[in-house]
Amino acid sequence: MLHHSGPIAVVVATAATSVSAEIPSLDFTLSTGRDTVAFSDDAPTSLFSTWLYADRRETETTELGYAIFANQKRDSLLFTFQIVNRTSSLQTYTLDASLPVDPLIGTTYVGGSVAGLVTDANRDGAATLTTAGDAPLLQGLIDGQRSLSLIDTPLAASAPFLGGTGVIAATSAGLSDLEAIYAGNAMLSDIGVRLTFTLTPGDSAILGGVFVARSIPAPATIAMLILIGSPARRRRDRS
Repeated sequence: MLHHSGPIAVVVATAATSVSAEIPSLDFTLSTGRDTVAFSDDAPTSLFSTWLYADRRETETTELGYAIFANQKRDSLLFTFQIVNRTSSLQTYTLDASLPVDPLIGTTYVGGSVAGLVTDANRDGAATLTTAGDAPLLQGLIDGQRSLSLIDTPLAASAPFLGGTGVIAATSAGLSDLEAIYAGNAMLSDIGVRLTFTLTPGDSAILGGVFVARSIPAPATIAMLILIGSPARRRRDRS
């Protein structure tokens, strides 16, 4: 069984109060070459001004623990995934997680980061995590479309010794200046992350990072908001 440990244990332990049912569900898909499992998480916990979605899932091929923070604007996802390959063969994994958003019309910029660890959990001396095909390790998604890519192929991270752990060095883009990576003129339906990688049999990996989208209203939208607010201000001025 997969027990919460490391980053997942920390965030789960800090969870405090349950959130009401009106909070949007996290939609999640775990895909391998052998099966695809889709599920929704509609029971996050409230942590100050953020929501935490955290759980553990098992399939015939995989043990998966996840913790995903989303702010109330739903314009950022902070994630940690812990995964174990339960099979006797190399597996290719795709993890998709997304949240619905209120439509934002305006210029959208994105940024993100990703890092990880791969561990020789079965102690056979051959633990490796690689990128799969031409897919980057991390994709940031807006309305289901790729808007950010981090760690393009080829990546091969291995444990350096029997029972050891190898490091996937942190890689980031766009976070220091959230007007550096243009992503489009709207964020209409959802924000999400996709991780794609291979993992050797019997071994485990932890992948963590963040995806942020910043939408700047178009000038016409700002003008409309000013006009909408003007009567109320005029009433206050007369009182």
